[in-house]
Amino acid sequence: MSGLVGAVDRETAYEKAWKYLGYREYSRFLGSHANFLHVRLFRTLNARVLLAMQDYIIELEVELDKLDLEVAQPSAPDKHNGSFRQETSTKRMELVWELQKRLKAYNEYISTYSQLSKRRAVYHRDTTSVKNWLRGWPNAIHDEETGYLDHTSDLIYVTERDDSYVSRRPQRLFLTGRTWLARRPSGDDMRYIDSGTILLDEEKTAKLYTWAMLVLGLAMVMVPLWALAFVDGKVHKLIIITCFIFAFLVFTAFVTTARPFEALGATAAYAALLVVFLQVTP
Repeated sequence: MSGLVGAVDRETAYEKAWKYLGYREYSRFLGSHANFLHVRLFRTLNARVLLAMQDYIIELEVELDKLDLEVAQPSAPDKHNGSFRQETSTKRMELVWELQKRLKAYNEYISTYSQLSKRRAVYHRDTTSVKNWLRGWPNAIHDEETGYLDHTSDLIYVTERDDSYVSRRPQRLFLTGRTWLARRPSGDDMRYIDSGTILLDEEKTAKLYTWAMLVLGLAMVMVPLWALAFVDGKVHKLIIITCFIFAFLVFTAFVTTARPFEALGATAAYAALLVVFLQVTP
């Protein structure tokens, strides 16, 4: 393992990881896989900042309303309050432009935060991988600066993957920890091979998902068709159809990220297909 970190051996690097690795290697590791780079969303702080921004805008709004009421009083001088071009109150226009700046910042803040809050939460497996690297190189990063990893409910992925239609529940149950789905570290990854870090082969996993979905989808169509052909009596056929409709609903809810009404809509279409099978079978 010598020579993996600069020009020093592993033992020396281990003893002074803060010197020979530090944020340079930690950043390299986090950037090596999209699942490793996650940060805090700061939900509580964002809520507090939004409330503070909102309250300041409300103060400006109240002040503007007060000015509008003052110039509209019967005892006030006759001034045109329906024209920006003939505006005579410098203070009122200053308030309008100040509100414009504050509202722009407020709206942009809300838009940005709402997009970030939609990102999926970090899975325990990925947090564990990062912590394993830190345990493998103790003192590489100051303890206080790795405390963000303990806020598990507040962590989000920096990079969003285009696999939102597939639920991660099957992967967590059946694929996590499978050595045959792990990719062998190479290149810069070799320095992490002893850290207990999980390097999942995303390409292999994606192919497995694709084939599994195809096989299960085909089975959900073909199996009831053949089953109905070999069963007599409408009651028995209805039992088969009911079982497959229920299985399809469970499959849709478990394997995909479809919302309840979307899952029910897909199940209704599948039920209609099975009814057609029922009609064409003798």
